[in-house]
Amino acid sequence: MWESVGRLSGRRRAVTAAICAAGLLAASGAWGRSSTPAPAGLTNRDLVEMVEISGVSLSPDGRYVAFRREQPDIARNGLVQEWFVASVDGTAPPRRIADGGGPIWNGAGVQDPEMPVWSPDSQWLYYRSLADQQVQIWRVRSSGGSAEQVSRDAADVTRFRLVEHGTRLLYEVEGADREAVAAAERAEYDSGILIDRTVDIGQNLYRSVEINGRMATERLSGTWFSRRPLLGNRSNRLRIIELAPGAGFSTSPTEPDAGESIDPAARLAANAAARSAVQRESGPEIAFLIGNGAETELYWTPTSHSPTSTRCSLDRCRNVVAARWRASRREIIFTTRDRSGAQILFVWDIDRNVARRVHRAVGSLDGGVGSFSSCSVGEMVAACIAAAGSSPPRLVVVSLETGRSRVLFDPNRGLASRIQIAAEPISWPIGDGRRAFGQLLLPQSSRPVPLFISYYTCPGFLKGALGDEWPLHTMAAAGIAVLCINKVPEPRSVTNQAQDYETGLKAVRSAVRLLSARGTVDPRRVGMGGLSFGSEVTMWVTMYSDILAAVSLASPQIDPIYYDINGIPGRDVRERIARNWGLTGPPSTENEAWRQRSPALNIDRISVPLLMQLPEQEYLLAVPLYVGLLNAGKAAEMYAFPDERHLKAQPRHRLAVYDRNLDWFRFWLQDFEDPDPAKAEQYARWRRLREGQCRNPTSLPDYCQVVGTRPLLAH
Repeated sequence: MWESVGRLSGRRRAVTAAICAAGLLAASGAWGRSSTPAPAGLTNRDLVEMVEISGVSLSPDGRYVAFRREQPDIARNGLVQEWFVASVDGTAPPRRIADGGGPIWNGAGVQDPEMPVWSPDSQWLYYRSLADQQVQIWRVRSSGGSAEQVSRDAADVTRFRLVEHGTRLLYEVEGADREAVAAAERAEYDSGILIDRTVDIGQNLYRSVEINGRMATERLSGTWFSRRPLLGNRSNRLRIIELAPGAGFSTSPTEPDAGESIDPAARLAANAAARSAVQRESGPEIAFLIGNGAETELYWTPTSHSPTSTRCSLDRCRNVVAARWRASRREIIFTTRDRSGAQILFVWDIDRNVARRVHRAVGSLDGGVGSFSSCSVGEMVAACIAAAGSSPPRLVVVSLETGRSRVLFDPNRGLASRIQIAAEPISWPIGDGRRAFGQLLLPQSSRPVPLFISYYTCPGFLKGALGDEWPLHTMAAAGIAVLCINKVPEPRSVTNQAQDYETGLKAVRSAVRLLSARGTVDPRRVGMGGLSFGSEVTMWVTMYSDILAAVSLASPQIDPIYYDINGIPGRDVRERIARNWGLTGPPSTENEAWRQRSPALNIDRISVPLLMQLPEQEYLLAVPLYVGLLNAGKAAEMYAFPDERHLKAQPRHRLAVYDRNLDWFRFWLQDFEDPDPAKAEQYARWRRLREGQCRNPTSLPDYCQVVGTRPLLAH
């Protein structure tokens, strides 16, 4: 297997030669570089500032739905969040009822959904809010008015729920007070920081990321790359606030009774592998999921302490995305995702053991986030966030009886009206009996166009692919076809990540062949980009095929430095690398497994331009690859974004990433340079990269040989 891809093929040499020749000829005026800008329509700023919806929650009386409107603001470099309430029957437009507070990021740089809680009489909405660098519980009347702060704890609130028919508020706070955390950070700064298994050596050690509204110190905890604040190893504490009849509440929280739980579905005796557990509002039953991806199955159990559970054995109960109980009925509403990526809503009648299909969305019903936190289920309707490849998020209600849906709130209508290219679901065989599925944005053109590929997951609106790094719709409007490929699942027996990479390569290769045979894309002008697993597949395709002409990464790779920096005893990283990738130390070119998988040990296999735009938290892990490429005379450029985690959150950073990725692929795949004077130095650097790579004395003899009479990029 490996011998067949061990050398740079003649086709790759020809492709790279043509790219270099085209650039050199263009620079000398032998033929004209494209000067046509992207057509009017969406801009990268439009995509960055697109409105998202979260926290969807139906009121107990079924008349209203609450949700949070979230919009990045580039000018303020922040996220504007607001709570709204809408009438389910659509008789009144949604109304703003409260400020949503600041974003509460998790360790990966993602904001977990904030789920509001209704009072039993549907008069009040309770929610967490980040304000003045503290997370507390607030509430506001559903009819509007001034929001009021309910909790005033010295530690940040992590979660809460109403108990005893809404007469008490049970909430959980972090184990350490805010002042204690700040004091511990300063003490470490003054005395020096002990480098142990809790320290991520790849990121800054002191107040390196934003945690609950302030720059704070973060530590590794638990498995893999789980993170928490300094002193986050202290046990969380529970508090109770008494809610008096009417509008009053106690200002002095008390300790709850022994055995009280913030989440009665958190620990299930029936199965330790249970996840996404949710308790029925009117009873002790709990629904939960087991498995991942296409093998996810739906279960229910009478109580959290029950030793038995029941699996939905129906064929429809496969590939379950999420589940919720239907109000006052022993029915579970669940969604699945078919191979095209469309989400389907089902009702499982437990007593009759019948799963009735209710509604099939054009795209997603969870806004593309892959959970049911974006869909609330009542007695008669489900309120969900609908999104599709060319349809930005909007709030819809779906009848659980008829399956009909209607839009309640469409904050991106103006943006949607400027989308020029409709997403096309596409599937194709990958050559081993399996099929790949994805979505295609294809510009109208009488000639084959360049192609950009993203591989991993493609639910919801095709905005920036996983990680929100590549402006897919503006790329397509600029004449570059876009193909987002959903990960092709491996059989459960496959545990080596390299097989996943090889499957990704099969999916990419077969897609390019298919679109090339149709005459729609030019197979010599294919680019690819990825985050996390998607970046690993991208580099595998780069090293073991001649498909790509330009690459962009948002994550570092499994290289020797990754193994070394994360190798302090007490962490599970090395064990996971051995189990998932088949890699054991010491990493070196003599270690065949490492030689096959590590990009830093395969500089000779990387012969296409490589752009890396990485978070400050991870960029050090990519330095050996970057330095190796530069010293080998390869075309490479790397940017690190301060104060960013695995996923970038700051709107200005996201816009910069969008702009640079668009410029990068237009430069290498279309030979286009934006005439903006502010970008002159960028293009001067890139031209030098191109010329240096073509004149690299370590390249194969015909690396920059001009083939044919027509430059590759002439169009």
